Amino acid sequence: FELNNFPSWEIIFLRPFLKFQTIITSIICKFVGKVLFMTAKKSNSPRVPIFSVSKEENKRTREILFGGFLILGSILFFIAFTSYFYSWEQDQSTLNALGDRTVQSSNILSKLGALISHFFIFKLFGLAAYFIVYLLSITGFIFFFNTRKDKLLGQWTWGLYYTLWFAVLFGYYSNIFPVLSGVMGFEITDFITDYIGSIGTGVLLIFGSLIFIVLHWKVTPEL
Repeated sequence: FELNNFPSWEIIFLRPFLKFQTIITSIICKFVGKVLFMTAKKSNSPRVPIFSVSKEENKRTREILFGGFLILGSILFFIAFTSYFYSWEQDQSTLNALGDRTVQSSNILSKLGALISHFFIFKLFGLAAYFIVYLLSITGFIFFFNTRKDKLLGQWTWGLYYTLWFAVLFGYYSNIFPVLSGVMGFEITDFITDYIGSIGTGVLLIFGSLIFIVLHWKVTPEL
Protein backbone atom coordinates (compact mmCIF):
# COMPACT_ATOMS: atom_id res chain seq x y z
CA PHE A 1 0.00 0.00 0.00
CA GLU A 2 1.06 3.63 -0.42
CA LEU A 3 1.60 6.08 2.40
CA ASN A 4 0.08 8.90 0.35
CA ASN A 5 -3.39 7.44 1.02
CA PHE A 6 -3.04 8.11 4.78
CA PRO A 7 -3.21 11.42 6.59
CA SER A 8 0.13 12.95 7.62
CA TRP A 9 -0.31 12.25 11.33
CA GLU A 10 -0.91 8.53 10.66
CA ILE A 11 2.16 8.38 8.44
CA ILE A 12 4.34 9.35 11.41
CA PHE A 13 3.09 6.31 13.38
CA LEU A 14 3.07 3.84 10.48
CA ARG A 15 6.59 4.55 9.16
CA PRO A 16 8.48 2.69 12.03
CA PHE A 17 6.11 -0.25 11.79
CA LEU A 18 6.63 -0.57 8.04
CA LYS A 19 10.40 -0.36 8.46
CA PHE A 20 10.34 -3.13 11.10
CA GLN A 21 8.15 -5.26 8.83
CA THR A 22 10.63 -4.84 5.97
CA ILE A 23 13.57 -5.91 8.20
CA ILE A 24 11.72 -9.03 9.48
CA THR A 25 10.73 -10.04 5.93
CA SER A 26 14.35 -9.68 4.77
CA ILE A 27 15.64 -11.86 7.65
CA ILE A 28 13.04 -14.58 6.96
CA CYS A 29 13.90 -14.64 3.25
CA LYS A 30 17.62 -14.94 3.98
CA PHE A 31 17.02 -17.78 6.48
CA VAL A 32 14.79 -19.72 4.07
CA GLY A 33 17.32 -19.24 1.28
CA LYS A 34 20.15 -20.53 3.46
CA VAL A 35 18.13 -23.61 4.49
CA LEU A 36 17.31 -24.42 0.86
CA PHE A 37 20.95 -24.00 -0.12
CA MET A 38 22.19 -26.33 2.65
CA THR A 39 19.53 -28.94 1.76
CA ALA A 40 20.54 -28.93 -1.91
CA LYS A 41 24.24 -29.21 -1.00
CA LYS A 42 23.59 -32.12 1.36
CA SER A 43 21.56 -34.05 -1.24
CA ASN A 44 24.30 -33.65 -3.87
CA SER A 45 27.14 -34.82 -1.60
CA PRO A 46 28.12 -38.53 -1.89
CA ARG A 47 26.60 -40.77 0.73
CA VAL A 48 28.93 -42.79 2.95
CA PRO A 49 27.63 -46.24 3.98
CA ILE A 50 26.61 -46.10 7.61
CA PHE A 51 27.12 -49.76 8.41
CA SER A 52 30.31 -50.44 6.42
CA VAL A 53 32.57 -50.20 9.46
CA SER A 54 30.26 -52.15 11.76
CA LYS A 55 29.93 -55.00 9.25
CA GLU A 56 33.71 -55.33 9.07
CA GLU A 57 33.93 -55.32 12.86
CA ASN A 58 31.22 -57.98 13.11
CA LYS A 59 33.06 -60.17 10.61
CA ARG A 60 36.30 -59.87 12.58
CA THR A 61 34.45 -60.66 15.82
CA ARG A 62 33.02 -63.85 14.33
CA GLU A 63 36.47 -64.88 13.10
CA ILE A 64 37.98 -64.39 16.57
CA LEU A 65 35.22 -66.42 18.23
CA PHE A 66 35.40 -69.16 15.61
CA GLY A 67 39.20 -69.33 15.85
CA GLY A 68 39.10 -69.47 19.64
CA PHE A 69 36.51 -72.25 19.50
CA LEU A 70 38.70 -74.32 17.15
CA ILE A 71 41.82 -73.79 19.27
CA LEU A 72 40.09 -74.88 22.48
CA GLY A 73 38.40 -77.76 20.66
CA SER A 74 41.72 -79.02 19.30
CA ILE A 75 43.18 -78.98 22.82
CA LEU A 76 40.26 -81.07 24.09
CA PHE A 77 40.63 -83.46 21.16
CA PHE A 78 44.34 -83.88 21.92
CA ILE A 79 43.60 -84.67 25.58
CA ALA A 80 40.84 -87.13 24.70
CA PHE A 81 42.91 -88.88 22.01
CA THR A 82 45.92 -89.26 24.29
CA SER A 83 43.77 -90.60 27.13
CA TYR A 84 42.10 -93.05 24.73
CA PHE A 85 45.33 -94.97 24.11
CA TYR A 86 45.52 -95.73 27.83
CA SER A 87 41.85 -96.51 28.45
CA TRP A 88 40.35 -97.72 25.17
CA GLU A 89 39.93 -101.32 26.35
CA GLN A 90 38.12 -100.33 29.56
CA ASP A 91 35.89 -97.81 27.75
CA GLN A 92 34.50 -100.27 25.16
CA SER A 93 31.55 -101.02 27.45
CA THR A 94 30.72 -97.32 27.92
CA LEU A 95 30.40 -96.36 24.25
CA ASN A 96 26.74 -97.34 24.01
CA ALA A 97 25.84 -95.86 27.40
CA LEU A 98 26.19 -92.17 26.64
CA GLY A 99 22.80 -91.33 28.15
CA ASP A 100 23.33 -93.49 31.26
CA ARG A 101 24.79 -91.21 33.95
CA THR A 102 25.57 -94.15 36.24
CA VAL A 103 28.18 -95.51 33.81
CA GLN A 104 31.62 -93.94 34.26
CA SER A 105 34.39 -93.71 31.66
CA SER A 106 38.14 -93.92 32.21
CA ASN A 107 38.84 -91.26 29.59
CA ILE A 108 39.90 -87.88 30.99
CA LEU A 109 37.04 -86.21 29.09
CA SER A 110 34.61 -88.91 30.24
CA LYS A 111 32.13 -90.66 27.94
CA LEU A 112 31.97 -87.96 25.27
CA GLY A 113 35.76 -87.91 25.00
CA ALA A 114 35.84 -91.70 24.76
CA LEU A 115 33.12 -91.71 22.09
CA ILE A 116 34.80 -89.07 19.90
CA SER A 117 38.20 -90.74 20.30
CA HIS A 118 36.74 -94.14 19.43
CA PHE A 119 35.27 -92.70 16.24
CA PHE A 120 38.42 -90.94 15.00
CA ILE A 121 41.03 -93.40 16.27
CA PHE A 122 39.42 -96.83 16.29
CA LYS A 123 36.96 -96.51 13.38
CA LEU A 124 38.90 -94.12 11.15
CA PHE A 125 42.58 -93.15 11.18
CA GLY A 126 44.24 -94.64 14.26
CA LEU A 127 47.28 -92.66 15.43
CA ALA A 128 47.03 -90.50 12.30
CA ALA A 129 43.93 -88.87 13.86
CA TYR A 130 46.35 -86.44 15.54
CA PHE A 131 46.63 -84.72 12.15
CA ILE A 132 42.98 -83.73 12.58
CA VAL A 133 43.96 -82.06 15.85
CA TYR A 134 46.74 -80.21 14.02
CA LEU A 135 44.39 -79.06 11.24
CA LEU A 136 41.81 -77.77 13.72
CA SER A 137 44.43 -75.91 15.74
CA ILE A 138 46.18 -74.31 12.76
CA THR A 139 42.81 -73.23 11.34
CA GLY A 140 41.89 -71.73 14.68
CA PHE A 141 45.17 -69.78 14.88
CA ILE A 142 44.74 -68.48 11.32
CA PHE A 143 41.24 -67.13 12.04
CA PHE A 144 42.07 -65.91 15.56
CA PHE A 145 45.15 -63.92 14.53
CA ASN A 146 43.87 -63.12 11.01
CA THR A 147 46.97 -64.40 9.20
CA ARG A 148 47.81 -66.57 6.16
CA LYS A 149 44.23 -67.41 5.13
CA ASP A 150 45.45 -68.00 1.59
CA LYS A 151 47.44 -71.02 2.81
CA LEU A 152 44.51 -72.63 4.62
CA LEU A 153 43.46 -74.80 1.66
CA GLY A 154 47.01 -76.11 1.22
CA GLN A 155 47.26 -76.91 4.93
CA TRP A 156 44.09 -79.02 4.80
CA THR A 157 45.05 -80.72 1.53
CA TRP A 158 48.43 -81.90 2.80
CA GLY A 159 47.06 -82.59 6.28
CA LEU A 160 44.45 -85.00 4.92
CA TYR A 161 47.07 -86.59 2.67
CA TYR A 162 49.34 -87.23 5.65
CA THR A 163 46.38 -88.60 7.59
CA LEU A 164 45.56 -91.19 4.92
CA TRP A 165 49.20 -92.07 4.24
CA PHE A 166 50.02 -92.73 7.90
CA ALA A 167 46.75 -94.65 8.36
CA VAL A 168 47.77 -96.96 5.50
CA LEU A 169 51.33 -97.19 6.85
CA PHE A 170 50.13 -98.28 10.30
CA GLY A 171 47.64 -100.61 8.61
CA TYR A 172 50.61 -102.23 6.87
CA TYR A 173 51.97 -103.11 10.33
CA SER A 174 48.58 -103.82 11.89
CA ASN A 175 49.68 -107.29 13.00
CA ILE A 176 52.22 -105.60 15.30
CA PHE A 177 50.29 -102.44 16.32
CA PRO A 178 46.60 -103.16 15.65
CA VAL A 179 45.12 -100.10 17.36
CA LEU A 180 47.42 -97.61 15.61
CA SER A 181 45.94 -98.02 12.13
CA GLY A 182 42.23 -97.77 12.85
CA VAL A 183 39.59 -99.73 10.97
CA MET A 184 39.81 -97.45 7.95
CA GLY A 185 43.59 -97.74 7.65
CA PHE A 186 43.42 -101.51 8.07
CA GLU A 187 40.68 -101.92 5.45
CA ILE A 188 42.47 -99.74 2.88
CA THR A 189 45.73 -101.61 3.38
CA ASP A 190 43.96 -104.97 3.24
CA PHE A 191 42.19 -103.97 0.01
CA ILE A 192 45.45 -102.86 -1.67
CA THR A 193 47.28 -105.98 -0.48
CA ASP A 194 44.64 -108.24 -2.05
CA TYR A 195 45.52 -106.83 -5.48
CA ILE A 196 49.27 -106.07 -5.39
CA GLY A 197 50.47 -108.04 -2.35
CA SER A 198 52.53 -106.91 0.64
CA ILE A 199 55.59 -106.00 -1.45
CA GLY A 200 53.49 -103.93 -3.84
CA THR A 201 51.82 -102.16 -0.92
CA GLY A 202 55.25 -101.37 0.56
CA VAL A 203 56.44 -99.94 -2.76
CA LEU A 204 53.26 -97.86 -3.03
CA LEU A 205 53.89 -96.46 0.46
CA ILE A 206 57.45 -95.54 -0.54
CA PHE A 207 56.15 -93.73 -3.61
CA GLY A 208 53.57 -91.95 -1.44
CA SER A 209 56.36 -90.73 0.82
CA LEU A 210 58.27 -89.43 -2.22
CA ILE A 211 55.22 -87.35 -3.16
CA PHE A 212 55.20 -85.28 0.02
CA ILE A 213 59.01 -85.20 0.32
CA VAL A 214 59.43 -83.71 -3.17
CA LEU A 215 56.23 -81.68 -3.55
CA HIS A 216 55.63 -80.51 0.02
CA TRP A 217 59.04 -80.53 1.67
CA LYS A 218 60.76 -79.46 -1.60
CA VAL A 219 63.58 -81.97 -1.07
CA THR A 220 65.29 -83.14 -4.27
CA PRO A 221 68.20 -85.58 -4.81
CA GLU A 222 70.55 -82.85 -6.09
CA LEU A 223 73.48 -82.16 -3.74
